[in-house]
Amino acid sequence: MKIPPYDIIPLNAFEAEYPITTELVYACSKHNDNNFPDLYHADAPLMWAHKDIAAITLLGAKICNELYGWTLK
Repeated sequence: MKIPPYDIIPLNAFEAEYPITTELVYACSKHNDNNFPDLYHADAPLMWAHKDIAAITLLGAKICNELYGWTLK
């Protein structure tokens, strides 16, 4: 099953509205946690997610922040 492109949204676009922080490890070739240093690069600054997963993640972030003061990373 193919996922339509319009179902994919940039998750980091919600950082100002929701308690989330995105760290794009794959966009930094020298990051210690980047297992694919030559695959992605700094020109890929967005974290993409399916709209359904994004909605679940944002709701979870909101709940965790309200209950525990957490910010999802």
